[in-house]
Amino acid sequence: MEEYLTSAEYEKLRGLAPGSARAERARGGGPRYYKPTARKILYKKSDVLAWIERRSFTSTAEELAALPPEVREARRVKKAERAGAAA
Repeated sequence: MEEYLTSAEYEKLRGLAPGSARAERARGGGPRYYKPTARKILYKKSDVLAWIERRSFTSTAEELAALPPEVREARRVKKAERAGAAA
């Protein structure tokens, strides 16, 4: 039988502060979640572990290469803006 985690259990597993899962869901981030009732949020433990595994990297270069091109470009622009503001 599949094991499910509450939001609090999910946050503890990931080392997140209480309430972080709610903010993550609002941004559209994190693993798939299930809402069996109007107030209950569950995460399938296997989904959470698979999501974490997909986000494992051996270097920051590998992590950046995995980002969508538009995100990489946005980060490049933001870095250039910060460098220009510091000059």
